[in-house]
This record gives sequence, structure tokens and C-alpha cells, in this order.
Amino acid sequence: VKVTEAIPFTVTGDSQESAAIVAVRELLQQNFYFSHDLDVTRRLQKRLERRGTPAVLSNADPRYVWNTRLCEPLLRQDVNERFFTPVMQGFVQLQDLQGLPSPMRLLLIARKGSRHAGTRYNARGLNDEGEVANWVETEMLVKIAKPSNAATASSGETWLALTQVRGSAPVFWEQKSSTSSLAVTRAAKLSNIAFGKHMSWIQQEYGEVLNLSLLSEAPAKRDLEGALKQALKEQAALHGNVNLKHVDFHARVTGEEHEFERELNSIYNDIAESIEAFGFFEMQESAPQRRQAGVLRTNCFDSLDRTNLLQYQ
Repeated sequence: VKVTEAIPFTVTGDSQESAAIVAVRELLQQNFYFSHDLDVTRRLQKRLERRGTPAVLSNADPRYVWNTRLCEPLLRQDVNERFFTPVMQGFVQLQDLQGLPSPMRLLLIARKGSRHAGTRYNARGLNDEGEVANWVETEMLVKIAKPSNAATASSGETWLALTQVRGSAPVFWEQKSSTSSLAVTRAAKLSNIAFGKHMSWIQQEYGEVLNLSLLSEAPAKRDLEGALKQALKEQAALHGNVNLKHVDFHARVTGEEHEFERELNSIYNDIAESIEAFGFFEMQESAPQRRQAGVLRTNCFDSLDRTNLLQYQ
């Protein structure tokens, strides 16, 4: 989405209203994507399972649709849904690699969840529907074309895809500002149902789940990240079947340039068995060859910097 228009509530020319309209337009012109013929709300593996389904609002994954509430009043009045295109918020980047025996195209798609949305200090943790703040599904795709001197006539096009997810620590917690203390707002047993909903839908959607927490164990962070880590441990103990692993990222990765790659690799080695068992999705000439059978779910405090580095690795 490159250009948007906003209809003012009044035509008084009030400067505050004009500024608000400009702010809304600027917001809607950042990191929103749509397609009239491709379901951008679903990863490649899911799109193949739903092949032939039109890319309309009712067929999109509602978790990643951001214009549902704008469309609902008109849909309730029987306006045909062909007039509405699902809009996704996230990030898309494409890069072609030339000069290789087989030309490659790299594509990164990140889809941000819409069901527990909000700014950093206003949306944190879990809600009663089992949705978490800052939920993002990240799909890394590689397209490999057959070399131009290949003997067979078929295109031989191959797509590889790996999906990871991230989200706020799935317990009820809040922090009003960066200088405020953290509060876990519900005891473990009162959070039990919502936590179970969250884990259940991830398993239904992706298969096996490795929950990787990168929260710090440093004494200085005990009242912040330590409280979250303890709350996650309590939920894992209540549910029993949750594969939860804690890695103190700051303790393991010092940031020293000459050690950085080795330290990141050491964390990956701790989880490599699960990641490799999950596998990845592969498609050749529109026919699936293998499927990803599980997913890595990562969180740190804000699920930003540490999570970015770990998912990159």
C-alpha cells in the first residue's frame, strides 16, 4: 500500500483534525500489503493445501487480516466481498542472486498478527482468546531455477520455505513504560486456559512446537525478565506437554565481534535437533515434495532484537 485516503468526520478545516487525518494516512502507508490474485495472509505450504481458493476476504487467514473491521459493516449489508481485498501488515523483501549455476531468488515475508495489536507498552503478553502481542509469522523462501543449459524441457523450478514465529511471552503481564516495573497480572492457574488456547492453535497450525525463551537470568533483570521466566515455567509445569527451553541470550552472546558467530552457533547447536526434525517445505513444479512438520516459537522481552538475531541464525 503506497497511497491512502481518509474521509474526514467534518469539513470545518480544524487544524487538529487535519493533523489527525494526515497521521492516519501515514500510518496506513507503512508496511501494508495486498494482492488481488495471491493470498498474502498464508504461507506457501498452506496456500498449496488450499489451491484454487480465490484470494478474497472470507478465504484469508483472519489472524493476519488488518482491514476486517473496516469491511464488516458493508458486508453485513450484503455488499459483495469481491469489492474487498484482504490487507496484511508486515514486511516483504525480494532479492535475486545472479551469477550462480542455478539462478536463485530470496524472498522474506513477515506477517504481523492483528488479534492482539497495539503499541509497545499498551499491548503485552496474552489475552483471554489465546492471542499474544507482537505476533509475527516469518517465512523465508528460496526459488531455485533450473540452469539455462539443463537438458530437459521442463522448467524444474523449485521453491524451499522455512517458517518461524515469534510473540510476546504468553502469560498475562504488563509494563507501563521502560522505567516502570513489570507486573504479572494473573496467577498461573488463572492463566491456564488462555495459555492452553495459545499453545493449542500453534500446534494445530504448525505441528510440533519448540518454545524458545531468550529472557535474561541476570540478577539485575530478576524483577523484569526473571518474573516472566518464572511465569512461563509455571505454565509449562501445569500443561506438561509444552516443549519450553530457556536460553539466556545476553549471557551466551557477548557481542564481541570475533566471537559473535561462534556464540550464535552454540545456541543453534542446542536446538538443532528439534529444528532439523521439523524440516522445511519443498515444492517442485507446483508439486509438494516435503512439508515442514513443526515450528520454532521465539520470545525475548519485546520479541525484537534478540529474537531477530536468533531467527536470522
